[in-house]
Amino acid sequence: MICCGKTTLYILGLLIFGSLNTMCTKLQFEMTSVGINGDVKHFMKPWFGTLTMFMGMCIVLFIHFIDVFIDRQKAKRRYGEGYQALLQQNKAESKEPGFWKAGALILLPACFDLIATTMSFIVTEEKLLKGYTIAPFHIVGMEGVWGTLILVLLVFPLLYVIPGKDEGSVENTLDTMVMIENNKNLQIMIGVYIVSVFTYNMAGMLVTYALSAVHRTMLEATRTAVIWVCDLVIQYFIAPGSNFGEVWTAWSWLQLFGFLLLVLGQAIYSDLVKVPGFYYPPKPQAVQMMKSPASVRCNVPEVAEAVPNAAGGQSS
Repeated sequence: MICCGKTTLYILGLLIFGSLNTMCTKLQFEMTSVGINGDVKHFMKPWFGTLTMFMGMCIVLFIHFIDVFIDRQKAKRRYGEGYQALLQQNKAESKEPGFWKAGALILLPACFDLIATTMSFIVTEEKLLKGYTIAPFHIVGMEGVWGTLILVLLVFPLLYVIPGKDEGSVENTLDTMVMIENNKNLQIMIGVYIVSVFTYNMAGMLVTYALSAVHRTMLEATRTAVIWVCDLVIQYFIAPGSNFGEVWTAWSWLQLFGFLLLVLGQAIYSDLVKVPGFYYPPKPQAVQMMKSPASVRCNVPEVAEAVPNAAGGQSS
């Protein structure tokens, strides 16, 4: 079971970096730069923003490889010469999908993410996590790879040739590159956004893994409240009168009530707040695991299921 402290960190990461994603996107759209025709204009490039999102997700795949490498090295030190035998035995018996098969399965949530069907995206991720037992960072990283490939090989060429208002295209990729080259602050903001997406997606996947897709969806809704508070702080304490903040109006009280109601609903759903008159079934007690060699579960998927058999054979 995931400890409460780690789960709290995952939730904080989801809220903080998710809010930072939205604010970075807003700042990018407000920035200006010189385009391909020498005109100064706002950086209104939503599809490029989608590409940078998937690029940030791609970085998570390297974290997955590092994690697997470290776990395998630990397993080799723990089991010595028997490691390869355990590895081969478990590959023959394991029902877990291999790396490339898992990557093919992840294509589905990547497509959901591309077309912004959030409900299907999060539910499919949970199925891959808990139904196929694919590693969380593997899922996020491969979603980034698939999304990047689809955009670069299919979507961007179509956006370039279809007539539109962006230098004759729906979104002119050449104009995008020129605008980025001509504005250093825009380059920094894109870099911050990629790092923020990288951290946000790791935290979001870990929240789904530790809790559920329902909890993550509810927390995503709370992210709107965090952004609202940040906009108020910007307006009254950081940059009064700027386009990035939000003014407190008579309707803001209604917004505040709605956000408080949202937080209360999440607390009730999570059993943090119990409503009088409702029945709450007792929680099942956790079973204390024996700390024997046979009960040790390695984090390496290829070795984990084979460990009990090997431990039983060595204890004769």
